[in-house]
Amino acid sequence: MDCPENRPDVCTQQYDPVCGFAAPGVPLGDGQSSGQEWARNEAVQPNPHRTFGNACSACSKSEVIGFTAGACD
Repeated sequence: MDCPENRPDVCTQQYDPVCGFAAPGVPLGDGQSSGQEWARNEAVQPNPHRTFGNACSACSKSEVIGFTAGACD
């Protein structure tokens, strides 16, 4: 599913995992790189997707363009 044009500001804490994905070449946290590497755009990004707690949490991130139900592989 695509994220809505108007992004949510507040989300519930309901756990209903989704796999959020970014446009090709846009980094998402990979769990391997440090925050400083991400800030400098030097992070390793093998796959532009990661698991979020729910669809609202995924779409609240501007770099996420869509999601699929369930956790990422």
